[in-house]
This record gives sequence, C-alpha cells and structure tokens, in this order.
Amino acid sequence: MGPFQRYPPSPRFGIGPLQIDLERGTVSGQDGTGGLTLRAEHLLLLLARYPNLLVTREQILETVWAGRVVEDAAITNCIWQIRKAIGERGKDILQTRAKRGYLLVIADSDWIIDAAPASDAAAATIGDVSPANPATATDATAFKDSQIDAAASAAVPNDLAAADAVMHAAPAPTSTRNSPWPMLVLVALLAIEIVGAALAWRFIHAPPDRILLRPDVEMSMTILAPDRLDWLRTAVLRDTIETAYLRGGAVVLFQKAQTRRPFAGPHLQVRVTRAANSEIDAELTLGQGRKVVREDFRGTGNALAESVQALLTRTLGAPSRQSTPGMDALVSGWVAEQQFDHPRAIEEFRRAIAREPALKDAKIALASALLEQGQGKAALALVNTLLAEPRLRADQRCALDAMLADMSPERLQAKPCARAARIARLGKHELRELLRDIAASQAPKGAQAWLHDETAAILAHIRLDEMDLAEARIVRAQQIADEAGWEHARIELRTLHATVAIHNGQSERGSRLQMESADALEALGDVSGALRERVIALRTMPVVPGPEIAMRRTALRAIVDRARAIGSIRAEIDALYLLARLDRGQPDVWRGELARILELLEQAYPPEQQTRDLHLVLNEMQVQHRYGEVLDGVARIERSGATQTQAQLWNLTLRAESHFARDELDQAVVAVDAMARENFELSDTNPCLFAWLFAEARQPQRARELIRVCRSRQYDRAAQASRADSSLLAEARLYQLDQEPARVWPTLAPRIDALIKTPDLTLREAESLALLARHATGVPGANTAQLQRARDIVEAIAKRDGAGLELRTGAHLLRWRLCAVAAGPAECGPVLPPWALEDRFERRLAVEAAGR
Repeated sequence: MGPFQRYPPSPRFGIGPLQIDLERGTVSGQDGTGGLTLRAEHLLLLLARYPNLLVTREQILETVWAGRVVEDAAITNCIWQIRKAIGERGKDILQTRAKRGYLLVIADSDWIIDAAPASDAAAATIGDVSPANPATATDATAFKDSQIDAAASAAVPNDLAAADAVMHAAPAPTSTRNSPWPMLVLVALLAIEIVGAALAWRFIHAPPDRILLRPDVEMSMTILAPDRLDWLRTAVLRDTIETAYLRGGAVVLFQKAQTRRPFAGPHLQVRVTRAANSEIDAELTLGQGRKVVREDFRGTGNALAESVQALLTRTLGAPSRQSTPGMDALVSGWVAEQQFDHPRAIEEFRRAIAREPALKDAKIALASALLEQGQGKAALALVNTLLAEPRLRADQRCALDAMLADMSPERLQAKPCARAARIARLGKHELRELLRDIAASQAPKGAQAWLHDETAAILAHIRLDEMDLAEARIVRAQQIADEAGWEHARIELRTLHATVAIHNGQSERGSRLQMESADALEALGDVSGALRERVIALRTMPVVPGPEIAMRRTALRAIVDRARAIGSIRAEIDALYLLARLDRGQPDVWRGELARILELLEQAYPPEQQTRDLHLVLNEMQVQHRYGEVLDGVARIERSGATQTQAQLWNLTLRAESHFARDELDQAVVAVDAMARENFELSDTNPCLFAWLFAEARQPQRARELIRVCRSRQYDRAAQASRADSSLLAEARLYQLDQEPARVWPTLAPRIDALIKTPDLTLREAESLALLARHATGVPGANTAQLQRARDIVEAIAKRDGAGLELRTGAHLLRWRLCAVAAGPAECGPVLPPWALEDRFERRLAVEAAGR
C-alpha cells in the first residue's frame, strides 16, 4: 500500500445503517451484522482506514485479494454489496474514480465521538474506577483513600450540581424589588446543604458496602513485600484464596502495584511499608468500582494474614460453603498454581480428590493443570467423566467446555459458554465471527476472561494478515495489564509481538523478543512458561553448522531435562523436535529422538491433540527426503478423522510439497487447488515455493500471482533463505518457458553473489545457495567460476556438524551438474545420492540441463 495521511478523529463512524469500528476491524448493522460477504467486508474496512482518500484498484488487489489477479467483476460485486448495505446514498458515499479506484466519503458528522457525560466527568474527579468505564484512569493515591473519605467527597459534587440546576431553572426577573425568588433560592441552597451534610454523615457512620464475588469474575490481588518475606506472601495468598472460594469466588495474583483497576472483579492490595525485627507495617486496600476500603496494619508477620482475612470477611460477607479437608488441599493446589509450581499443584489436587472424591472443583482444577502440562489424555478422561455428572454449576460446565474446545472441539455440545465458543472458533479459523463475538461482548470482564479474549482477537488479526491491527491491540492490551499490575499477562502479550514479527518475515527480531520474554517469565518464577518461550526462540533462531551446534544441543538437552523435572510434556516434545533437527546427519540419534516424541504423544495426548506433532514428525521425514512415508503419514492422519481446519491445511501443504519433490506435478497442483477450495490463504503456507510449482506445471499466470504474494512482504535474512528465494527460481523458470533463457542468469546471479560474500552462512542460506547455484548451472551467460566458488563453500559447510541431509543433497547435485556441463553426464556418477532417490524432480531437471 502507498503512504496515506491518517487523520480520523475517532476509530468509529456510521454510514447509513452500518457502523464501522476500525479499532476492532468490524462492520455491524442494525441486526448486528453488516450483511456483507467476507471479501466485501475486507474491502469496506480497507476503504474505511483511508477515509476521503483514493484507494487504487492495485492497492485493493494487493490487500483484499493478497495480490492475486481477479476479474473486474469481483471488485465490482463487492462495491455493489457495500452500496446496497449503505442504502440510498450508497453511490454518493462510496464513489468510483474511473480507471483509478474508489473513495469512501465520510462527513465530519459521521464520526462517532465518545464524549463522557457531565456526571462521568464529575465522577472522574473523585477517582471513578468503575469497570464499566475502563478508560477512566485512577490516580495511584486513590488506593490510599478510605471509604469514608470517598463517600464524603462524593456527596459534594452531586449537591453542587443540584444547586446549579435549581439556580438555572429559575427565570431571571426584570426587577428584584419585592421579588420572592432570591429568598427562595437561598432557602433551596440551605436545604441542599443540610441534606448533603446529612448524607455525608450517614456515609461516614454506615458499615462498608458488601462486595459480591462471582465465580466467573476473579478477585485480583497484589502482595508487595521484600523478597525475604516470601513465607508471608504465601500465607496471605492462601488465606485470600480460601476466603474467596468459601464465598464462591476465585483469585488471580498480580505482581506489581496497580495504578488503575480495569477489570470487573475486586482488587486487594497488601503493601508492606516497613519490616523490622518481628514487626511490620502494612497498608491493606480493597476496592471494586467506586468502593474503596483501606486499613493500616501494625504487628507481627503472622498476624498480617489474619488481618487480611478479617478485612475480607467483613467486606465480602458470610461464606456460602463450609471448609472441608478436601477444600483445604484444593486451596493449597491453587496457591501452588499462582506461584507457577505446577507439579505441586497437581499433587495437591490429587490429594483433594483422595480426601473428598465428590469435590468437582478439585477434579476440574486437576484436569486444567494436566492440560497445561501437556497431559491431554488424562485431562480429557477427567473432562468426559465430569460432563456426565449431574448438577454442574454454570461456571463448572464453562470450564469443562473450554478445555474440551481446546482438546477436541468437535465434541462440544450445543450452545457452549462464550469462552469455549471463542476457543472453538479460533481453532476452526472462524476468525471474523470470533472478532464479532468479542466486539459484541461489552459487559465488564474479569481478568482471565479479558486476557483470553484479547489473546484470541490478536491471533485472529494475525491469521487474517492484519498485522497493524494486531500490533495496535497488543500495545493497548499490554498497557492495560501494566496499569493493572498484572506483569505476567503483560509478558504473555509481549510474546505476541514476536509472533507478528515472524509472520512479517522478521525471524531474527521474533527470536530475540521470544528469548527476552522467556527471561522475564523465569524472573517471575514461571519456569514452564519460560521453557515454552525458549523453545520457540530456538526454533526461530538460524542454525549455523559447526561448533555452535554442540552448544545448542547442550541447551536443548538441558530444556528436556528441566521439562521432565517439572512434568511438562509439551516442553519436552518441542525441545526433542529441535534436537532432531540438529541431528539429521546422525540417523540413529535422529530416529531415537523422533521415537521418543511418538512415545510421549501416545502416552499423553488424545488422538485429537496428536495431529500437530505428527505433522512436525512428517516434516522431519520430508527433510530426510522420505516423501513416500510422508504421504503415507498424511493418509493415516486423514483416515483418523482429524477434521481441524489447521490439520487440513498442514495435510494439503505436505501433500503438495512431497508430490512436487517426486515430480508428480499434477497431484501437487491438485493439493494446492484443494487449499483454494477450502478458502485457505496460500500466503499462510508456502507461496514462494508454490509459485515455482506452478511455473514448472506450465501455469505461468498463477505462478506470477504467487510471486507477487511472495514479494509483498519484507523478509529478513533468515526468512529470505527459507522462503523468498524459491520465488527467484519461479521467475527464472518462467523466463525459460517464455523462450528468454538469457534472462535466467541475471535473475539468479545477484542473490548467488550475495550469498557467496556472506560470512558464516546459516544452514538455510547454505541450502539456498546450493539450490540457486545448481539451477543456474549451464544457463546462458552463467559464470562458471562463481558457481564453482559456490560449490566449494557449500561442500565445506556440508561436512560440518549439524549440516544434515538436505545440504548434503544440495552439495551433491551442484557438484554433479557442474561435472556434467564440463565433462558429460557419463563421467559424473549417479545423479542422486543413495539417501535421496525420491527426488525425481531434481533428477529430471539435472538431466535436462546436462543435455543442453
């Protein structure tokens, strides 16, 4: 897209019956939907982002159709839909500029400006932090105000407003002589003052308002104390969790002081201000909305937890449950979870069930903890058992549905709760519907519900290739988490910056962000989360064959050992997969690592959850040039009934790539066509490689479309070698098909030269150099000396630790082609090495090049 000046005074505006929300990326009408097809909605949102500015046809194709060439009728149909949805003024609002593009005319009156009413403005001056108005900032000192101070100050603005209303209601007399109005006004003001004073007195002497807990809206808390008082933090946390649970609520622990309360639940803050000898001073603050209760504490550390419990008991009311031995163990498990000690949490939940087999909350907690650790099979068994039990509470059923949506969404019953429905929509790639659901949920949310929704919305934007919207939402969500003091959530959201970077072809930046997030999670004590992020960072980092491989193996083996120690099967599988990538040149070690992955999958994952990892194993087999086994594996996955949207995409991608390597071009094209029929975006797969496939399959128009898609993004060094270089081969092949062979070498030579001059080539760069150089061998004008230099570099790297069979195959093919051009094929031995006999596509092209 070209550069535009963005000026809108608001992220929302209305045209006809439609409302467009640029912040959320949604279009809605009077019935809740815009009534547009997905393409038309995408087009309207594109035009809306640049109001009163011309958007060209090329820009529309580039953004809405991902660079594909389509008939004019496709754009015209979308324009017709939008104008019809707008109504009578459709053509005036959405204007055509002949042979140029379209312009969406937005008048100043169309923008929806959210102006706070006067009452809200008054409330803001006294520290209104109602969850219904999360944008209202609260000064940090509001947490030090007592309920008495807040109530007394709240009465004053209301009384002044009432007096002002009385004064303005009276018409101004033409003469004050003998007029009763001045006296009446004075009497009214005096009466208002008396009433205000009485109300303030009542507030001062009234007991604190009760704060009600709900099972779906957690109470958040922060405990600010020196590190040496860890025992005290645990005691306060335990008593708070127990007190809340006995009253039907749950607790989520934040890590920093709050400056704003953005969530619907109450927030408890315990700040130790002084600790000397056996005595401490502390401030206790409990707030929800405008209700703020503050107490000072001075005494021993052991007495602080009792004081917190007493404050909660007075404010939250009587318990709705009675404590039991099973509940005691359940609370211990939740304390361990908040401290990121997942193995101890699982142990405590099992102890709770042993003490009280009928305690459903303990079984739900155990299932959730098992799922978090990667033990999906045991978790699913518990979930299925619990769903069959009678008298489940709404919050219990929602928790079970959410886990089911994560593990096996096809088993969800009709009308699951909102959280479960959104998890299922994300898994099924119903991304627009998901964004509409989240945008429509205007009710104040608890902390966990908010985090789930924000994460789902960000992932939806990423998968829709709306990176600007994803980044904006991440920044805004991080700010909310930071102001709330929820440091762990802020770091989790930060990892999504890395996801955006990777999708934008910035692999190195993504890897760095991921590693920084891992360090931050480890500092908070979340070892499991840190291991997850380290594995993702290492997966993204480029591999450089040589001494560095040994160090990386050591790091990955340490992650495997640590994952086993904390029972994280997910982290162990992911680390083993990366180890297998490093050990591709050692077949026995490689097979052992894959066998361990398959063993863990069978042991811990239900069939529905195994699909992703089975695809990773098949990808490893593909890199080992075992394409027949890959196709057999894909067929087994399809026969198993794996219907998840992502599984279908992976199956088709593996099919296309394997058939391509085996020179079965028709079948490869069939697989890519199936992606289009299923409405998959090829930009989410491997468009650069598929551009080359269509060039070889003599479909130049489709090849050129995918070349444009491939080049529409900016790739960093790592992504250029792993993805974008294939598009150069597609372009070179098109020149050969167009009878322009003299243009092949100028297309490939600059990249070959750049790779030759790059010091310390990564594995993917060395593989790309071998690929480009061998396909440039023998073309008109090719520089033989330069290609021989490329061969020497590739062969040297292929002998190093961690090079793998892919590079060894590339080095062999490059050597064979150079030999065949110089001395003839008969002098050069077999075209393919013994481990890559299925690479029939490479063999055919090598023989054709040698025969020229």
